[in-house]
Amino acid sequence: MLYVTVIQAGELCLREHELGTCGRVAVKALLDDFDTGKGTSPQPSFPGPCWQEVLDLQDDGGAAVLSLLLVDTDRLQPRPPGQPFVFGRVDLR
Repeated sequence: MLYVTVIQAGELCLREHELGTCGRVAVKALLDDFDTGKGTSPQPSFPGPCWQEVLDLQDDGGAAVLSLLLVDTDRLQPRPPGQPFVFGRVDLR
């Protein structure tokens, strides 16, 4: 399965001004709420990050929902391991 993404941060985070509070953001992909280990490269959070990347996601053909999350990639922020702050999310069925 191959997904081509062209994503602007404002499409995933309605409060785009909040992005300026962190250093870098990225888009993380989930299939049926399971982490795929795939995502975009981090970009500066301001002004208006945009990604034009190809996400090559393999599944058994039974995945029903692709979720794209806009996450904080700043390693200095105190977060539980594996739990990045999520600015926004969109689910594609």
